[in-house]
Amino acid sequence: MKSNRYSALIVCLVILLSGYQTNGFAEENIELHGFVSQGYLKSTENNYLGNSKKGSYEFNEIGINIASALTDDLRFGIQFFSRDMGDFGNNELIVDWAQLDYNWRDWLAFRAGKIKMPFGLYNRKRNADMLRTAVIFPQSVYPEGMRDFVVGLYGASFHGTKRIGPLGYLDYELFGGTFNLPDDTMYIRELIYRHRNTLEILNLDYTIVDLSIEHIEGGMLIWNAPFPGLRIGVSDFTGEGEAVLEDATIDVSFDEISALSLEYDFKNITFAAEYMSMKISTEVYAEINSKIIKLLKNHARLEGWYAEIAWQATDWFALGTSYGEYYPNAKDKDGSELVEIDKTNEDYFGWQKDLTISTKFNISEYWCVKFETHFINGLGLASLEDNPANKTEEDWVLFAVKTSLNF
Repeated sequence: MKSNRYSALIVCLVILLSGYQTNGFAEENIELHGFVSQGYLKSTENNYLGNSKKGSYEFNEIGINIASALTDDLRFGIQFFSRDMGDFGNNELIVDWAQLDYNWRDWLAFRAGKIKMPFGLYNRKRNADMLRTAVIFPQSVYPEGMRDFVVGLYGASFHGTKRIGPLGYLDYELFGGTFNLPDDTMYIRELIYRHRNTLEILNLDYTIVDLSIEHIEGGMLIWNAPFPGLRIGVSDFTGEGEAVLEDATIDVSFDEISALSLEYDFKNITFAAEYMSMKISTEVYAEINSKIIKLLKNHARLEGWYAEIAWQATDWFALGTSYGEYYPNAKDKDGSELVEIDKTNEDYFGWQKDLTISTKFNISEYWCVKFETHFINGLGLASLEDNPANKTEEDWVLFAVKTSLNF
Protein backbone atom coordinates (compact mmCIF):
# COMPACT_ATOMS: atom_id res chain seq x y z
CA MET A 1 0.00 0.00 0.00
CA LYS A 2 2.86 2.35 0.77
CA SER A 3 4.46 1.60 -2.59
CA ASN A 4 1.21 2.59 -4.30
CA ARG A 5 1.36 5.95 -2.59
CA TYR A 6 4.90 6.61 -3.69
CA SER A 7 4.08 5.43 -7.21
CA ALA A 8 1.34 8.05 -7.33
CA LEU A 9 3.80 10.71 -6.25
CA ILE A 10 6.36 9.64 -8.86
CA VAL A 11 3.75 9.69 -11.65
CA CYS A 12 2.67 13.16 -10.58
CA LEU A 13 6.20 14.52 -10.53
CA VAL A 14 7.13 12.99 -13.88
CA ILE A 15 4.13 14.60 -15.56
CA LEU A 16 4.73 17.94 -13.92
CA LEU A 17 8.42 18.07 -14.74
CA SER A 18 7.93 16.95 -18.30
CA GLY A 19 6.11 20.17 -19.24
CA TYR A 20 3.52 18.16 -21.16
CA GLN A 21 0.45 20.17 -22.19
CA THR A 22 -2.30 18.15 -20.57
CA ASN A 23 -5.66 18.76 -22.17
CA GLY A 24 -7.21 15.30 -22.14
CA PHE A 25 -7.87 12.96 -25.02
CA ALA A 26 -10.80 12.80 -27.42
CA GLU A 27 -11.38 10.37 -30.29
CA GLU A 28 -14.61 11.00 -32.15
CA ASN A 29 -17.26 10.61 -29.41
CA ILE A 30 -14.95 9.22 -26.70
CA GLU A 31 -13.38 11.49 -24.10
CA LEU A 32 -10.61 10.55 -21.66
CA HIS A 33 -9.64 12.81 -18.76
CA GLY A 34 -8.03 12.43 -15.38
CA PHE A 35 -6.34 14.03 -12.41
CA VAL A 36 -3.56 13.34 -9.95
CA SER A 37 -2.71 15.13 -6.70
CA GLN A 38 -0.25 14.80 -3.86
CA GLY A 39 -0.37 16.63 -0.55
CA TYR A 40 1.26 16.91 2.86
CA LEU A 41 -0.37 17.45 6.27
CA LYS A 42 1.35 18.70 9.43
CA SER A 43 -0.30 19.62 12.74
CA THR A 44 1.24 21.31 15.76
CA GLU A 45 -0.76 19.08 18.11
CA ASN A 46 -3.15 16.13 17.71
CA ASN A 47 -3.51 13.68 14.82
CA TYR A 48 -6.01 14.48 12.10
CA LEU A 49 -6.70 12.61 8.86
CA GLY A 50 -3.71 10.41 9.58
CA ASN A 51 -0.52 10.79 11.57
CA SER A 52 -0.39 14.54 10.96
CA LYS A 53 1.43 15.35 14.19
CA LYS A 54 4.59 13.81 12.75
CA GLY A 55 3.73 15.01 9.24
CA SER A 56 1.95 12.84 6.70
CA TYR A 57 2.32 12.34 2.94
CA GLU A 58 -0.68 9.97 3.01
CA PHE A 59 -2.72 12.53 1.13
CA ASN A 60 -3.16 11.79 -2.57
CA GLU A 61 -5.77 11.13 -5.26
CA ILE A 62 -5.64 9.66 -8.77
CA GLY A 63 -8.58 9.40 -11.15
CA ILE A 64 -9.18 8.43 -14.77
CA ASN A 65 -12.59 8.94 -16.38
CA ILE A 66 -13.96 7.92 -19.77
CA ALA A 67 -17.17 9.30 -21.30
CA SER A 68 -18.94 8.57 -24.55
CA ALA A 69 -22.11 9.78 -26.28
CA LEU A 70 -23.72 6.53 -27.41
CA THR A 71 -26.62 8.38 -29.08
CA ASP A 72 -27.87 11.97 -29.09
CA ASP A 73 -29.77 11.28 -25.85
CA LEU A 74 -27.74 8.51 -24.18
CA ARG A 75 -24.33 8.91 -22.55
CA PHE A 76 -22.07 6.50 -20.70
CA GLY A 77 -19.30 7.39 -18.28
CA ILE A 78 -16.99 5.66 -15.82
CA GLN A 79 -14.27 6.83 -13.43
CA PHE A 80 -11.54 4.73 -11.82
CA PHE A 81 -10.29 6.26 -8.60
CA SER A 82 -7.65 5.73 -5.93
CA ARG A 83 -6.95 7.84 -2.87
CA ASP A 84 -5.05 7.80 0.39
CA MET A 85 -5.89 10.04 3.34
CA GLY A 86 -4.43 8.72 6.55
CA ASP A 87 -6.39 5.61 7.49
CA PHE A 88 -8.81 6.05 4.59
CA GLY A 89 -8.50 4.66 1.08
CA ASN A 90 -4.94 3.31 1.25
CA ASN A 91 -4.71 3.66 -2.55
CA GLU A 92 -7.19 0.88 -3.24
CA LEU A 93 -8.36 1.15 -6.85
CA ILE A 94 -12.15 1.42 -7.10
CA VAL A 95 -14.84 2.36 -9.60
CA ASP A 96 -15.78 5.80 -8.28
CA TRP A 97 -18.80 6.09 -10.56
CA ALA A 98 -20.15 4.38 -13.67
CA GLN A 99 -23.45 5.36 -15.17
CA LEU A 100 -25.77 5.48 -18.16
CA ASP A 101 -27.58 8.80 -18.51
CA TYR A 102 -30.65 9.10 -20.77
CA ASN A 103 -31.88 12.63 -21.47
CA TRP A 104 -35.52 12.47 -22.58
CA ARG A 105 -36.32 16.14 -22.00
CA ASP A 106 -34.57 19.03 -20.24
CA TRP A 107 -36.97 18.56 -17.34
CA LEU A 108 -36.73 14.75 -17.18
CA ALA A 109 -33.67 12.55 -17.51
CA PHE A 110 -32.74 9.19 -16.03
CA ARG A 111 -29.39 7.81 -14.87
CA ALA A 112 -28.50 4.40 -13.47
CA GLY A 113 -25.41 2.55 -12.27
CA LYS A 114 -23.00 3.71 -9.60
CA ILE A 115 -23.99 7.36 -9.44
CA LYS A 116 -22.64 10.29 -7.47
CA MET A 117 -24.94 11.27 -4.63
CA PRO A 118 -26.35 14.81 -4.77
CA PHE A 119 -25.62 16.19 -1.30
CA GLY A 120 -24.92 19.86 -0.72
CA LEU A 121 -23.62 21.97 -3.58
CA TYR A 122 -20.15 20.43 -3.75
CA ASN A 123 -20.30 16.76 -2.79
CA ARG A 124 -20.11 15.67 -6.43
CA LYS A 125 -17.11 17.99 -6.98
CA ARG A 126 -14.85 16.59 -4.26
CA ASN A 127 -12.17 15.68 -6.79
CA ALA A 128 -12.25 18.97 -8.73
CA ASP A 129 -9.20 20.60 -7.15
CA MET A 130 -8.78 23.13 -9.95
CA LEU A 131 -12.25 24.54 -9.28
CA ARG A 132 -11.79 25.44 -5.62
CA THR A 133 -9.33 27.45 -3.56
CA ALA A 134 -9.36 25.26 -0.45
CA VAL A 135 -7.11 22.22 0.01
CA ILE A 136 -9.52 20.35 2.31
CA PHE A 137 -13.28 20.50 1.87
CA PRO A 138 -15.09 22.24 4.80
CA GLN A 139 -15.12 19.37 7.27
CA SER A 140 -18.03 20.79 9.24
CA VAL A 141 -20.37 19.83 6.35
CA TYR A 142 -18.30 17.32 4.33
CA PRO A 143 -16.51 15.33 7.09
CA GLU A 144 -14.11 12.68 5.83
CA GLY A 145 -15.39 10.32 8.53
CA MET A 146 -18.83 10.39 6.87
CA ARG A 147 -17.59 10.48 3.26
CA ASP A 148 -18.47 6.81 2.63
CA PHE A 149 -22.13 7.60 3.41
CA VAL A 150 -22.54 10.41 0.86
CA VAL A 151 -20.09 9.88 -2.02
CA GLY A 152 -22.07 7.54 -4.28
CA LEU A 153 -24.58 4.73 -4.53
CA TYR A 154 -25.59 1.80 -6.69
CA GLY A 155 -29.01 2.70 -7.96
CA ALA A 156 -30.88 5.13 -10.17
CA SER A 157 -32.19 8.66 -10.23
CA PHE A 158 -34.52 11.01 -12.08
CA HIS A 159 -33.18 14.51 -12.66
CA GLY A 160 -33.74 17.59 -14.75
CA THR A 161 -34.01 21.34 -15.10
CA LYS A 162 -37.29 23.26 -15.14
CA ARG A 163 -37.82 26.95 -15.81
CA ILE A 164 -40.24 28.73 -13.46
CA GLY A 165 -40.92 31.83 -15.50
CA PRO A 166 -39.46 35.09 -14.14
CA LEU A 167 -38.27 33.32 -10.98
CA GLY A 168 -35.36 31.55 -12.71
CA TYR A 169 -35.14 27.78 -12.90
CA LEU A 170 -34.92 24.67 -10.71
CA ASP A 171 -32.49 21.75 -10.81
CA TYR A 172 -33.73 18.58 -9.13
CA GLU A 173 -32.74 14.96 -8.59
CA LEU A 174 -34.56 12.07 -6.89
CA PHE A 175 -32.56 8.92 -6.19
CA GLY A 176 -32.64 5.51 -4.54
CA GLY A 177 -30.33 2.54 -4.14
CA THR A 178 -27.65 1.10 -1.89
CA PHE A 179 -23.87 1.16 -1.45
CA ASN A 180 -21.01 -0.75 0.08
CA LEU A 181 -19.10 0.54 3.09
CA PRO A 182 -15.41 -0.24 3.71
CA ASP A 183 -14.57 -1.84 7.05
CA ASP A 184 -12.54 1.23 8.07
CA THR A 185 -15.50 3.64 7.84
CA MET A 186 -14.64 6.18 10.50
CA TYR A 187 -18.13 6.88 11.90
CA ILE A 188 -18.86 3.22 12.70
CA ARG A 189 -15.32 2.62 13.95
CA GLU A 190 -15.53 5.62 16.29
CA LEU A 191 -19.02 4.65 17.47
CA ILE A 192 -17.71 1.24 18.52
CA TYR A 193 -14.62 2.74 20.12
CA ARG A 194 -16.68 5.15 22.21
CA HIS A 195 -18.68 2.23 23.66
CA ARG A 196 -15.76 -0.21 23.90
CA ASN A 197 -15.86 -0.30 27.70
CA THR A 198 -19.41 -1.72 27.73
CA LEU A 199 -18.52 -4.32 25.09
CA GLU A 200 -15.33 -5.30 26.94
CA ILE A 201 -17.22 -5.71 30.24
CA LEU A 202 -19.50 -8.20 28.43
CA ASN A 203 -16.39 -9.90 27.02
CA LEU A 204 -17.50 -9.30 23.43
CA ASP A 205 -15.16 -9.08 20.44
CA TYR A 206 -16.02 -5.85 18.59
CA THR A 207 -13.88 -6.44 15.48
CA ILE A 208 -15.82 -5.32 12.40
CA VAL A 209 -16.61 -8.18 10.00
CA ASP A 210 -18.94 -6.55 7.48
CA LEU A 211 -20.71 -3.26 6.81
CA SER A 212 -23.69 -2.95 4.48
CA ILE A 213 -26.46 -0.53 3.53
CA GLU A 214 -29.84 -2.12 2.85
CA HIS A 215 -31.42 0.87 1.12
CA ILE A 216 -31.15 4.63 0.78
CA GLU A 217 -33.39 7.18 -0.90
CA GLY A 218 -33.56 10.95 -1.12
CA GLY A 219 -33.33 14.01 -3.32
CA MET A 220 -31.94 17.46 -3.98
CA LEU A 221 -33.52 20.72 -5.19
CA ILE A 222 -31.57 23.81 -6.25
CA TRP A 223 -33.10 27.19 -7.09
CA ASN A 224 -31.11 29.24 -9.59
CA ALA A 225 -32.15 32.88 -9.21
CA PRO A 226 -33.21 34.97 -12.23
CA PHE A 227 -30.16 37.17 -11.77
CA PRO A 228 -26.68 35.67 -12.25
CA GLY A 229 -24.68 34.14 -9.44
CA LEU A 230 -27.19 33.09 -6.77
CA ARG A 231 -27.99 29.43 -6.00
CA ILE A 232 -29.90 28.07 -3.00
CA GLY A 233 -30.24 24.34 -2.45
CA VAL A 234 -31.65 21.71 -0.12
CA SER A 235 -30.83 17.99 -0.07
CA ASP A 236 -32.00 15.15 2.13
CA PHE A 237 -31.89 11.35 2.30
CA THR A 238 -32.77 8.47 4.61
CA GLY A 239 -31.83 4.80 4.77
CA GLU A 240 -30.92 1.74 6.83
CA GLY A 241 -27.80 -0.38 7.25
CA GLU A 242 -26.03 -2.94 9.40
CA ALA A 243 -22.58 -3.48 10.89
CA VAL A 244 -21.71 -7.09 11.74
CA LEU A 245 -19.08 -7.56 14.46
CA GLU A 246 -17.42 -10.75 15.66
CA ASP A 247 -19.77 -11.04 18.63
CA ALA A 248 -22.44 -8.40 18.00
CA THR A 249 -24.55 -6.63 15.36
CA ILE A 250 -25.25 -2.91 15.00
CA ASP A 251 -28.43 -1.81 13.22
CA VAL A 252 -27.97 1.67 11.76
CA SER A 253 -30.88 3.90 10.74
CA PHE A 254 -30.26 7.15 8.88
CA ASP A 255 -33.33 9.00 10.07
CA GLU A 256 -32.29 12.14 8.23
CA ILE A 257 -29.15 13.41 6.53
CA SER A 258 -29.79 16.87 5.13
CA ALA A 259 -28.03 20.01 3.93
CA LEU A 260 -29.05 23.62 3.26
CA SER A 261 -26.79 25.48 0.84
CA LEU A 262 -26.23 28.97 -0.54
CA GLU A 263 -23.74 30.23 -3.12
CA TYR A 264 -23.34 33.68 -4.64
CA ASP A 265 -20.85 34.62 -7.36
CA PHE A 266 -20.11 38.28 -7.93
CA LYS A 267 -17.46 39.04 -10.51
CA ASN A 268 -14.33 37.28 -9.20
CA ILE A 269 -15.62 36.68 -5.65
CA THR A 270 -17.59 33.61 -4.49
CA PHE A 271 -19.45 33.41 -1.19
CA ALA A 272 -20.79 30.09 0.06
CA ALA A 273 -22.50 28.91 3.25
CA GLU A 274 -23.93 25.50 4.12
CA TYR A 275 -25.58 23.79 7.07
CA MET A 276 -25.61 20.02 7.62
CA SER A 277 -27.63 17.84 10.00
CA MET A 278 -27.39 14.07 10.38
CA LYS A 279 -29.81 12.14 12.59
CA ILE A 280 -28.56 8.58 13.04
CA SER A 281 -29.97 5.86 15.30
CA THR A 282 -27.97 2.77 16.26
CA GLU A 283 -28.87 -0.37 18.22
CA VAL A 284 -26.32 -2.96 19.32
CA TYR A 285 -27.42 -6.60 19.65
CA ALA A 286 -25.50 -9.66 20.83
CA GLU A 287 -26.26 -13.30 21.54
CA ILE A 288 -25.76 -13.99 25.25
CA ASN A 289 -26.72 -17.35 26.78
CA SER A 290 -28.50 -18.28 23.52
CA LYS A 291 -30.63 -15.13 23.63
CA ILE A 292 -30.46 -12.03 21.41
CA ILE A 293 -30.14 -9.07 23.77
CA LYS A 294 -30.15 -5.35 22.98
CA LEU A 295 -27.03 -3.95 24.63
CA LEU A 296 -27.02 -0.33 23.53
CA LYS A 297 -29.36 2.15 21.86
CA ASN A 298 -28.07 5.49 20.67
CA HIS A 299 -29.72 8.44 18.92
CA ALA A 300 -27.23 10.98 17.63
CA ARG A 301 -27.62 14.22 15.73
CA LEU A 302 -24.48 15.48 14.08
CA GLU A 303 -24.51 19.14 13.16
CA GLY A 304 -22.20 21.46 11.27
CA TRP A 305 -22.05 24.67 9.29
CA TYR A 306 -19.55 26.90 7.54
CA ALA A 307 -19.26 30.20 5.68
CA GLU A 308 -16.59 30.72 3.04
CA ILE A 309 -15.39 33.47 0.72
CA ALA A 310 -12.93 33.04 -2.15
CA TRP A 311 -11.36 35.75 -4.30
CA GLN A 312 -9.83 34.98 -7.70
CA ALA A 313 -7.44 37.93 -7.58
CA THR A 314 -5.68 37.15 -10.88
CA ASP A 315 -5.61 34.31 -13.39
CA TRP A 316 -2.79 32.71 -11.39
CA PHE A 317 -3.64 33.56 -7.76
CA ALA A 318 -6.69 32.98 -5.51
CA LEU A 319 -7.21 33.69 -1.82
CA GLY A 320 -9.90 32.26 0.43
CA THR A 321 -10.99 32.06 4.02
CA SER A 322 -13.68 30.12 5.86
CA TYR A 323 -15.02 29.50 9.34
CA GLY A 324 -16.98 26.44 10.40
CA GLU A 325 -18.27 24.61 13.47
CA TYR A 326 -19.01 20.91 13.88
CA TYR A 327 -20.65 18.97 16.74
CA PRO A 328 -20.66 15.13 16.75
CA ASN A 329 -23.59 15.36 19.17
CA ALA A 330 -25.71 18.50 18.74
CA LYS A 331 -27.30 17.85 22.16
CA ASP A 332 -23.89 17.86 23.81
CA LYS A 333 -22.16 20.93 22.43
CA ASP A 334 -20.13 21.40 25.61
CA GLY A 335 -18.88 17.77 25.69
CA SER A 336 -20.30 16.99 29.14
CA GLU A 337 -22.06 13.77 28.05
CA LEU A 338 -18.88 12.58 26.36
CA VAL A 339 -16.97 12.95 29.62
CA GLU A 340 -19.78 11.19 31.50
CA ILE A 341 -19.52 8.15 29.19
CA ASP A 342 -15.77 7.92 29.81
CA LYS A 343 -14.01 10.06 32.42
CA THR A 344 -10.77 9.83 30.43
CA ASN A 345 -12.34 11.80 27.55
CA GLU A 346 -11.80 15.53 27.26
CA ASP A 347 -14.89 17.72 26.78
CA TYR A 348 -13.34 19.43 23.72
CA PHE A 349 -13.90 16.24 21.72
CA GLY A 350 -17.50 17.48 21.68
CA TRP A 351 -16.86 20.24 19.12
CA GLN A 352 -14.50 21.47 16.42
CA LYS A 353 -14.25 25.11 15.34
CA ASP A 354 -12.05 25.84 12.35
CA LEU A 355 -10.81 29.15 10.92
CA THR A 356 -9.05 28.52 7.60
CA ILE A 357 -6.92 30.62 5.26
CA SER A 358 -6.21 29.21 1.78
CA THR A 359 -4.12 30.24 -1.23
CA LYS A 360 -4.05 28.71 -4.71
CA PHE A 361 -1.43 29.31 -7.39
CA ASN A 362 -2.31 28.30 -10.95
CA ILE A 363 0.99 27.35 -12.52
CA SER A 364 -0.86 26.62 -15.77
CA GLU A 365 -4.40 25.95 -16.93
CA TYR A 366 -4.01 22.35 -15.77
CA TRP A 367 -1.68 22.54 -12.77
CA CYS A 368 -2.10 24.25 -9.40
CA VAL A 369 -0.34 24.41 -6.04
CA LYS A 370 -2.18 25.22 -2.79
CA PHE A 371 -1.19 26.22 0.74
CA GLU A 372 -3.62 26.22 3.65
CA THR A 373 -3.59 26.89 7.41
CA HIS A 374 -6.32 25.80 9.84
CA PHE A 375 -6.61 27.41 13.29
CA ILE A 376 -8.66 24.85 15.21
CA ASN A 377 -10.33 24.70 18.61
CA GLY A 378 -11.58 21.28 19.73
CA LEU A 379 -11.31 17.76 18.28
CA GLY A 380 -14.90 16.91 17.37
CA LEU A 381 -13.82 15.59 13.96
CA ALA A 382 -10.67 13.85 15.17
CA SER A 383 -10.39 10.19 16.04
CA LEU A 384 -10.54 9.35 19.75
CA GLU A 385 -8.57 6.19 19.01
CA ASP A 386 -5.74 8.14 17.35
CA ASN A 387 -5.67 10.86 20.04
CA PRO A 388 -5.26 9.55 23.61
CA ALA A 389 -6.82 12.04 26.03
CA ASN A 390 -3.57 12.69 27.91
CA LYS A 391 -1.74 13.57 24.68
CA THR A 392 -4.12 16.11 23.11
CA GLU A 393 -4.50 19.88 23.13
CA GLU A 394 -7.70 21.90 22.75
CA ASP A 395 -6.15 24.57 20.49
CA TRP A 396 -3.99 23.53 17.57
CA VAL A 397 -2.95 24.37 14.01
CA LEU A 398 -3.04 22.21 10.87
CA PHE A 399 -0.95 23.02 7.80
CA ALA A 400 -1.79 21.55 4.39
CA VAL A 401 0.05 21.68 1.05
CA LYS A 402 -1.23 20.12 -2.17
CA THR A 403 -0.38 20.07 -5.84
CA SER A 404 -2.90 18.89 -8.45
CA LEU A 405 -2.80 18.19 -12.16
CA ASN A 406 -5.76 17.76 -14.51
CA PHE A 407 -5.45 16.27 -17.97
